[in-house]
Amino acid sequence: SSNKNLTLNYFLQTEYGQIYDCIDFYKQPAFDHPLLKNHNFHPQMKPSNVNRPEKIENEEERERRRNDKTKSVTLKGVGCPRGTVPIRRTTKEDLIRQKVFNQMFDSNIHPQTDSEPGLHYAGGRVRPEWIKKNIGGADAHFALYQTPYVNQLQFSSGLIKVSNGTDFIKAGWTVQHCIHSFKKSISISEYDPFNGNWWLNLGDKDKEQNIGFWPSRIFTDLAYNADDVFWGGELFTIPNSKSSPMGNGLQVEYDDPKLYAYARNISVVDADSQEIIGVVGANQVISDIGWDYVRQNYISVSKYWGRTIMFGGPARVFGN
Repeated sequence: SSNKNLTLNYFLQTEYGQIYDCIDFYKQPAFDHPLLKNHNFHPQMKPSNVNRPEKIENEEERERRRNDKTKSVTLKGVGCPRGTVPIRRTTKEDLIRQKVFNQMFDSNIHPQTDSEPGLHYAGGRVRPEWIKKNIGGADAHFALYQTPYVNQLQFSSGLIKVSNGTDFIKAGWTVQHCIHSFKKSISISEYDPFNGNWWLNLGDKDKEQNIGFWPSRIFTDLAYNADDVFWGGELFTIPNSKSSPMGNGLQVEYDDPKLYAYARNISVVDADSQEIIGVVGANQVISDIGWDYVRQNYISVSKYWGRTIMFGGPARVFGN
């Protein structure tokens, strides 16, 4: 018999059971976007070099990192073959959850409610006028500790958000129903000044990986730069019902990042690809659910922690 028509389908599985199929780069769902029909993107694309200063750890900081009990999120195996991209496989539970969300929004959300009912936040932010520079990216090292129970109509996230006008990009980690894990990563949304694409990079500086990018042509305001950066937590629950916890569920009472979910060593990249470390004195904490859900470090500032945003708190009823 002939094997010339045999097709091999590759997939990866995380240590938490999620399955990712390896899809041909040119067949990925992102290219269904009407503005990307005639694209010229290819799998070998990389961002332009960014002039970030090298971060050198001393022995104390190396020891702290070795003893860090948080885990990285990894895919089992050697990765997808060249020319393919990992796409999370949709499960029956995903479809049921989406159906319930659609029914909830169709029946319960009316014009007089908030634009994003049920979504709440606590974290830190930076705007270009505070640093006297245009913003072209953001960086942080996140630690999200085990979150108490999150039901199928809720999520709790730790993320970076860059925005301008009605355009925004979010990158980070989300805890959903039946996914309870320790997670640790560096995540950066980075503007490429040569073509306006926004790149997502993951990993420590010496092992940083280019995950992918958002093409400039799908944006209006973000096609140029960002006018707001946010680091912190978000949670979603049905409006006027008890929420999920944020972070590890502890209120942020003390200047000790080890106790809470955090984004440490926050920094921004300006429009000239120069990294601005710490943005000390040029950022503020914000929250729509109470100031006991967020705190900025002042005592524990060091090379390891830098400027750190701590966030989290218990489940509550927040309204819209």
